Amino acid sequence: MGETFQRLQVDFMDKHCSEFDNSEENKLCYTLIFQEYQELMEQLLERELKRRLPEFHMSRFLDSLEQRQQEVMDDVLEVLLTGTDFLAFKQRLLEHRSHKEGRDLNLGDNIVTSLAPTVSVLPIKHSAWDMDSEKLE
Repeated sequence: MGETFQRLQVDFMDKHCSEFDNSEENKLCYTLIFQEYQELMEQLLERELKRRLPEFHMSRFLDSLEQRQQEVMDDVLEVLLTGTDFLAFKQRLLEHRSHKEGRDLNLGDNIVTSLAPTVSVLPIKHSAWDMDSEKLE
């Protein structure tokens, strides 16, 4: 994922992560924030794909993605799931908040410790699909 895409995600999470807490109860504002995130990511994805592939149609893409899940790279799938799976989205925001505040986040048997609390880094690996490049590999 390109720098532009990652910057948008970091900015969005910086803006909204303080709204989320690690309780089982989900607040109404979570739904509104999640919907805003879905719209932002869908618009970015669709705009970039249409720019590169003028014949692109989101509905056909989503159908194809659903049929070919096993062929999609893990980091791309993670980003797409974060945009469609509320619990994955919430977890990502909680991890971002914890990292930003320099705290440990207890995830059951696992503990995630921030090594650099002043730097926001998304756990997304670079892939062949770089939205900042001029071609889709």
